[in-house]
Amino acid sequence: MKRLLSLLLSLTVIISLSVPAFAAGPSFLDVSQSHWAYQFVEQAAKEGWVSGVGNGKFNPNGKVTGAEWYTMVIRAFFPDKIPDEAPAGQWYSGKWYAPYAAAGDQLEFAERLDDYATSQDIAERPLTRAEMAAVIFKVLSWYDVQAPEDKLLEAEQSIPDINNYALEDGRRGPIIKCYALGILAGADSKGTFNGEADMTRAQAAVTLCRLADVIEAKENGTLPGPDDKPDPKPDPEPGDQTTANVPTEAEALRRNYGSATELSAGHVLDK
Repeated sequence: MKRLLSLLLSLTVIISLSVPAFAAGPSFLDVSQSHWAYQFVEQAAKEGWVSGVGNGKFNPNGKVTGAEWYTMVIRAFFPDKIPDEAPAGQWYSGKWYAPYAAAGDQLEFAERLDDYATSQDIAERPLTRAEMAAVIFKVLSWYDVQAPEDKLLEAEQSIPDINNYALEDGRRGPIIKCYALGILAGADSKGTFNGEADMTRAQAAVTLCRLADVIEAKENGTLPGPDDKPDPKPDPEPGDQTTANVPTEAEALRRNYGSATELSAGHVLDK
């Protein structure tokens, strides 16, 4: 009998170790396994790039502010740039996102964003898809990720609304490069970018994962060459799962931690 119980216990341990992490169920109550962005949200949360907004929620359809996007991107690709204590006397001093704004300034994330808005305006308002592409462009630049010229030309010719951005517009080049590398693919089957639309938290998770794949491919020497085609499928659109009255990530961070020092120490909500 004791041998049988020992065998059963051993089998239980083996089975538990072999079950994939996702089998335990969704990390967030409002992102079920049937949600279009589930695998990306799970990956981004597991890596510590994104966090919940409190009460076990992720708020996938919530809009992403500049500060929240900076936070996600810096957590994912530049964690070593997060200062232990943000500099005093800066525009972001005393804000929940101060460490990430300080890192974003160092990385020159705002270089191709709105010329007529202050850094604080950009940080505290929803970020557009075009502005998201501009930040991605800076990340690619820091990692020295290039796109083949033929892919850039093909991408430029395939975006129906690219001429909404003049040649001198700093966001045009980033949009084209993101298409060329398969990080962005448009909002519909025609490849329309819809750059002035706000980005959502679910879309942010998808984009982070795609960007991570491209950077990893570059570092491994497996970045697609001129003859390879990017995934033509359009960027996923938000589903009909809504989360009314769910706080933004900024609100949840302020509520749970309140100080930039604690945030910079690597705390993650809902963990």
